[in-house]
Amino acid sequence: MKKNKLFKLIFFILIPILIFIASCTFFNKPATNIRLPILFSDNMVIQMDKKVPVWGTADPGGTIIIEIVGQQKSTKVTKEGNWRTDFQPLSAGGPYKLSVIGQDTIICENVMVGEVWICSGQSNMEMPVNHEWGKVNNAEQEVAAANYPDIRLFRVNRTRSNIPVDTINSSGWEECSSGTIPEFSATAYFFGRDLYKNLNIPVGLIHTSWGGTVAEAWTSAKTLKTLPDFMDEVHAIEMDTFNLDKAMVLYEATMKKRQKKIIENDAGYLDGKYIWKNPELEMTGWESMKLPSIWEKAGHEDLDGVVWFRKKVNIPASMSKKELTLHLGPINDNDITWFNGVKVGGLNGANKIRKYEIPGSIVKTGTNLIAVRVFDMGNNGGIFGEPEQLKIEDNLSNEISLAGTWKYKIGFDLNTMPPRPQSPDNPNKPTLLYNAMIHPLIPYAIRGVIWYQGEANAGRAFQYKTLFPAM
Repeated sequence: MKKNKLFKLIFFILIPILIFIASCTFFNKPATNIRLPILFSDNMVIQMDKKVPVWGTADPGGTIIIEIVGQQKSTKVTKEGNWRTDFQPLSAGGPYKLSVIGQDTIICENVMVGEVWICSGQSNMEMPVNHEWGKVNNAEQEVAAANYPDIRLFRVNRTRSNIPVDTINSSGWEECSSGTIPEFSATAYFFGRDLYKNLNIPVGLIHTSWGGTVAEAWTSAKTLKTLPDFMDEVHAIEMDTFNLDKAMVLYEATMKKRQKKIIENDAGYLDGKYIWKNPELEMTGWESMKLPSIWEKAGHEDLDGVVWFRKKVNIPASMSKKELTLHLGPINDNDITWFNGVKVGGLNGANKIRKYEIPGSIVKTGTNLIAVRVFDMGNNGGIFGEPEQLKIEDNLSNEISLAGTWKYKIGFDLNTMPPRPQSPDNPNKPTLLYNAMIHPLIPYAIRGVIWYQGEANAGRAFQYKTLFPAM
């Protein structure tokens, strides 16, 4: 009996101890399958003088050790597979390493500590330093001089979501250089460059913008539910479970049918061919317009659709039979361009600079004919830009100006069709951009935000008076 009692006593004492030891061993084992948000990557900038949250995911259970600038933290992975720890504020400097240690080790190299700013809004924030759809004054010189390795660039790619997400659509941090700056936000870059020059500390710029977007798209559901104008729509979006991929397939099929109808009803199109490109075409009834210009300023304020432009140009013998370059500047939105009836170019995309090569075999002495079919989907349309952008030149820099009077004729008026269907990928709905392009940045430490937006809400200016501060 005494042995049995002793055995029971040992059992009840030792078993809890063994369980405790086993559990400690389990929860203190190195974490596996550690994953960091793309915000934590090589070349990153950590906000100075503020607590520094570092977080990620891993397989449930286990321990992670994080080290940065002499500080070390240990944290356990929750049963949901999440982990986070906060470091004490750091002073400006670098480069450092951020180490995340579990069963494997992740090391972020070339880490700087300085000022971090989010740069957001619509197209005025999105406009790049030097790209085909937009550029700053003296763009080439600005790009050549943009070698600031202590300025770091992080670009959030365009994406949307009905619900808040944690994954950031980005390729990560880059050092500012002539190779990385051309497509980055010009407003963000000049802001960051001024900060860097004045403070002489590292600067991190997180660019997250989308042209033509409304403020409510960048605002959280929690905030919008406090504004009566948006409560019902926010609830509807949260309940919406539609499949975006399937919706896009249907939308693209609808748009193809619509585009086919526009082409078939274009007066300059007959029996499967564009007939207004032909040099021999009689231009009886064609009107005149001085280019470059948007056609809204030339008497067609409400016109969207197809307009054909034609111009006869006299080519001297010295340029005949030689390869030439045709410059048309920017066009809204799409174009197809012919020279003497031969297609020499065409681009889809508003504001893109048109530059087309003309083969020497179709260039003749005397009268040659340029025909341009312009399709404008909305807002402003036409061949615009600066007069010096419209020209023909050869490889010896001899040029012929094309600025001045062109003949034109309307091929198709979009106002005769039902309104264009709205893309299911339309970002201009409450919360969609906050959910996908702001929420996953939280709780990254930042100094502040610069915001460049408002035009998209101009028609609801009184509402914006409340909406913008709420955002």
